[in-house]
Amino acid sequence: MKLGLRRARTDVAEAPTASPGPTTAPAGGGTAAPAGSRRRPPAPLEPTWAVLFGLSHTPSWRRWGAVTLVFLTVLVEISAFTEQLSFLRFGAIQSSLSIVPALLLAVFLGRTIVGRQGSHDAVVTFWACAVVILSVAVIGFSRLDHPIELAGLVLVSVDEELVYRLALPVLLAAALVGFGLPRKWCRILGYTIAGIAWVLLPGHRAQMHNPAEVFTFIEFAFLMAVICLRSGSVLATATAHVCSNLLTVLVWREVLPQSDRSLMFGGLLALMLLAYGMRIRNPRTGIDGADGPHDVEEIVIDLRVPPGDGRPRPG
Repeated sequence: MKLGLRRARTDVAEAPTASPGPTTAPAGGGTAAPAGSRRRPPAPLEPTWAVLFGLSHTPSWRRWGAVTLVFLTVLVEISAFTEQLSFLRFGAIQSSLSIVPALLLAVFLGRTIVGRQGSHDAVVTFWACAVVILSVAVIGFSRLDHPIELAGLVLVSVDEELVYRLALPVLLAAALVGFGLPRKWCRILGYTIAGIAWVLLPGHRAQMHNPAEVFTFIEFAFLMAVICLRSGSVLATATAHVCSNLLTVLVWREVLPQSDRSLMFGGLLALMLLAYGMRIRNPRTGIDGADGPHDVEEIVIDLRVPPGDGRPRPG
């Protein structure tokens, strides 16, 4: 059985056999790729995946705690929607009990759910815009005098992102890796299957009255998956999801015009894409990904060969 993973890069590509000339280290102190080397620089792995797969400097107890919470979060979510568990109620809002292990998972992962950012200016503008939208939503709900529903919408939105943009894609990808598929495609398929499951949630299907509304949910799931694949920022997608749900309910309650909702939320998504969805390049090296402990290279571990037996190992 082969398991495709990534590990921290510890070696440097060998220099060509031509007569060596004097080399100069780059100003940033990093190691430049040798001239003439055709080896493609490794793509960075999202910090969240690095923690869960044991590829970062994380204590083993914390990593295995996070892995356990991934399984528990998905298990509780499935149990809730097969009516094995009851839902939490916040007025008219129902929330799955998976919010409990999902929030614990976020705590275990810590700052890794923040992800990698692209343009610093876009990041600052995105979060400033998010704060403004959340403030408008809170003011709108204060007029409705429904603080319990406000809390329920926030919890539901965060729960859906932690389940369908983190726990479920990780679990699906790990299962697909076990079947020998390339790690990159396992991650893409994991997000795709989880996105389809998210679109088909009962509450979402109840809002689909025409093809345009169906496409809206598919478009949102696709954009959130792109953000998570590019940057691993579940925090950004959860914030956008909270803003979307709060503004939508305010439109339904006729507190906010639909045009204002479209303008605010459309601008927020555009800023999030600029901040977290663009290709991230290291300004010092010019290659994809920022310098850091998560620059890793792909290897293959053959679980059929015990270590230390003297037999050549693949990879």
